[in-house]
Amino acid sequence: MSEYNLFNRWSIKKKNLWWIVGGSFVGIVILAVLFIIFAAFPFMGSANYANEENYGYDSVANMGISFDEAESMEKGFDVSDDMAASPQAYNGEITDTAFSERMIIREGNITIPVESTRNSRDAIEALVASFADQGAYVVSSNEYAYYEDSEPNINMIIRIPVDQFEFVMDELAEMAVGNVTMNTWSDDVSEEYSDLENRLTSLEAARLRLLDIMENADTTEDLLAAEQQLTYRESEIESIKGRMKYLSESSDLSRVSLYLEPYILSQPIDTKWAPLETIRYAFEELLDSIQGFADWFIVFVIATLPWLIVIGVVIWLVTRRVKKKRKQKAE
Repeated sequence: MSEYNLFNRWSIKKKNLWWIVGGSFVGIVILAVLFIIFAAFPFMGSANYANEENYGYDSVANMGISFDEAESMEKGFDVSDDMAASPQAYNGEITDTAFSERMIIREGNITIPVESTRNSRDAIEALVASFADQGAYVVSSNEYAYYEDSEPNINMIIRIPVDQFEFVMDELAEMAVGNVTMNTWSDDVSEEYSDLENRLTSLEAARLRLLDIMENADTTEDLLAAEQQLTYRESEIESIKGRMKYLSESSDLSRVSLYLEPYILSQPIDTKWAPLETIRYAFEELLDSIQGFADWFIVFVIATLPWLIVIGVVIWLVTRRVKKKRKQKAE
């Protein structure tokens, strides 16, 4: 028997049936492999990242010391004196070095509609200059105009004493002739600053210890190893000092971002019309749309059309086969 009878309705040759079954099985296997690869890919990346992050760290994390310090201990450098000199840096506790007063950073931004942005800018610069003895200054000032003969929009950033923050924000709001948009926020960095102080104390103690090791090194290898560790410590010290300086200055001088915009009713009506610019814009839009359609057509022909052709051929063959079988039965 060279044919199979399916559901007592269709007949199919053995050769064609085996081709269909085999092709379906291969397709299912390929799809399963692709699904497993794509499903596992993100986890593989995250696992590698986790391994890179934890490599060489977990073994010393419970000791309360850094990886560099563990490496120093392996080379024979004793850091126990450094831990004793500043234990608070290793157990993460805040000791008596913490601030008695809170260190608060206050910042804000404000949008002010005014009749004359340039005059308002001059007034703001004068206001900032009145606190110059307390360190206030204008960080930046930029202006731009949307069209000729109009008041420009001006962006400014100023630094003012933190104890004058509320007063200055009120003064800026009073310059407005329309609705003012104002946002202010604060950040308590006292704990961060205290932690930085503790870390700095510990690193400076470690630095002195490494200098002593370098002076008493017996071999060139010990000297070079200690010098390498000293370079790491000094780099960390400079980084911490820079962060502490930023926090200190930011808590002393508040940062305010201003946006001065001309009040719409005080500006002249723009009666200029530039049809050539409109034509140019229209041509650019036309070219963009043609380019977009061409890109879509290329992607369609290369990535989609072959699949549609394959599916269409399969449907045509099946339909032709079914019609042929029905015709044979009818005869």
